[in-house]
Amino acid sequence: MGQLIDSMYDVAPLTGIYRNVPTFAQTRDRALGLVKEKPTPSGLTGEWVSKITGKGIVWTEESQFATCKYAGDVELKLTQKGNVLTGSARWVSRKLEEGDSMLCPVAPLAREIGTGEIPWEAIRSGTVSASNVTFEVLGFTWEGTFITDRINGRIYEGRIIPKKGSFDLKRK
Repeated sequence: MGQLIDSMYDVAPLTGIYRNVPTFAQTRDRALGLVKEKPTPSGLTGEWVSKITGKGIVWTEESQFATCKYAGDVELKLTQKGNVLTGSARWVSRKLEEGDSMLCPVAPLAREIGTGEIPWEAIRSGTVSASNVTFEVLGFTWEGTFITDRINGRIYEGRIIPKKGSFDLKRK
């Protein structure tokens, strides 16, 4: 298959012959608004889930006793109005990926570590600028970028035991 040119034309390898070139009538109809294009979702409004099950959110906690790496799934219900982002989030499941279960702070996080559903929590301080998003929820600050069907970026929290990690979500 040839190289994709301008996301519309396809050139056959080594021949210079173009395929999939719209006809004059197709170009005219599109310019006149006579062609109904499939709408694509805009903004962040909608439901978002882990892109890879069990790896939607991954973070590390470092204390003087141990370094612990956790992973799990997260669900977001987002509403974007202009540059303001609101909604809610919850953990779906989590597990200890790396670290000694005797030294990692699993007990204080028992509510989050279990495999049961966690209650929804409201998003705070949500902002959107171009393709960037920032909000606070579930004890973390989330900073990321988005395209039509994907949000990914970093998370961090710096209270008693600093936490940092990443998230990777897809539109549900």
